[in-house]
Amino acid sequence: MSTVAPIFIDAELQRQFDRDGYARIKILDEAQTRELREFFMATQREHEAVNSLYQSTTHTNDPDLIRRVDDKIRSVMAPELPRFFQNYEPMMCTYITKQPGEGSDTRIHQDPTFVDEQKYVTANIWVALHDINHDNGNMFFIPGTHRYMRSLRVTPVCPSAYDGVFDLLRENITEVPVQAGEAIVINHAVMHGATPNLSGGPRMAAVMAIRSAGSELIFHYLEPGAPTDRIEQYSFDMDTFFHLKRDGRPDESRFLRYISWDFPQITRDDFLAQIGKLRPKEKRKSWFEKIFS
Repeated sequence: MSTVAPIFIDAELQRQFDRDGYARIKILDEAQTRELREFFMATQREHEAVNSLYQSTTHTNDPDLIRRVDDKIRSVMAPELPRFFQNYEPMMCTYITKQPGEGSDTRIHQDPTFVDEQKYVTANIWVALHDINHDNGNMFFIPGTHRYMRSLRVTPVCPSAYDGVFDLLRENITEVPVQAGEAIVINHAVMHGATPNLSGGPRMAAVMAIRSAGSELIFHYLEPGAPTDRIEQYSFDMDTFFHLKRDGRPDESRFLRYISWDFPQITRDDFLAQIGKLRPKEKRKSWFEKIFS
């Protein structure tokens, strides 16, 4: 039984979130969805400064744009949150866009650790700004993987607790297509990714992160090649978010302490015991092989 205070008002949504690591809600109406979509289109050229098929506002390293996007998404989404959530505080907002093309899939991953996850939880409220399906880059999940093993996810890269069982992850993917205005609330610790965008236009989503009320925001950085007892822990706030460079560390004035973590990995037997009986194997999509190769 989780000791983390529930963040959903609805008990069934909380049960789904605790069990699977994600839950789906209808959060924005047509006008609100259009407003956020049009704001993205007005800033599209600034976002395209990111030379990648996967583009996040934060990747532009443009504090003014990051702040303007955060203000806009927050102004539309924040008033809707009390209909669904309790015991929460908003964090940061960003657009996440997937341009069309081969290689636009998002590899399976976990998001960074921002709180003490023995006591608290963080999540992304990932809102579709148009209908999103397998062909244009819907999200997929390996349900339950947020709770099989404790993990610490550091920047810029770190071993995954599931590195040794990627073939088993592949056999347990659940795709989640969504309609415009629907949101997937994603526990930052669950394993997830997205299919490639093979449509004729960008796949657009607006994201607001939330955290358990009363939690302390923290950020973890491990210098590539540094020993794992030299993980740098920093305090984190919105000003840090606006100015943080992609894959970078916060300003040294935010430094708190060094911590140690040995990045344990789940065994195949333990994963199978956790996942239970595997679903019947489905016909493999060609992009599965690319993601897990």
